[in-house]
Amino acid sequence: MFLSAILVSFFTLMAHAIPLSPQKTADVACTEPGDCYRIQSLNVSLPSGSEEQVQLTFTLWDDAQSANNRTVCSTSWEVGTDGWPQNYVKCDDDMFQWKFSKFDSVTDWGMEAAHDFRFGSFGARSFANGTAAGADFECETTASGARRCSLKENHVINLAYYAMII
Repeated sequence: MFLSAILVSFFTLMAHAIPLSPQKTADVACTEPGDCYRIQSLNVSLPSGSEEQVQLTFTLWDDAQSANNRTVCSTSWEVGTDGWPQNYVKCDDDMFQWKFSKFDSVTDWGMEAAHDFRFGSFGARSFANGTAAGADFECETTASGARRCSLKENHVINLAYYAMII
């Protein structure tokens, strides 16, 4: 009796874990509102000294949501280490979180993001991923050897939805 109740509950919950596409990072084009999260106004600073911190700040926008859909995310880690976020980091609005799924350089990485929100009377979480490449950024090196990169003007990085849990 208990086993059947557990199985019914399990399959009922599984019906609400909606896979939207395979979890594979790729350069994605988002043509319809609600297809993606969008990374906007990303800035990263890579200091010249080995004891200093890489600083990363970006705006994350969930274009499927009409309210509470934008936040600023940031982090830092020591230059030359693998301290880049490999586990989810909360953004300023803690309903959003993100992590790098791959990190080759400050201009070549894959990112996973999640957003908690209300879906009718239920709580829900959507997941998205995407990649960035050097062509997405404009970088400059200062006289001190520090490197600063930002997204090219009028450019966004799209993170495509791949799942939602209700």
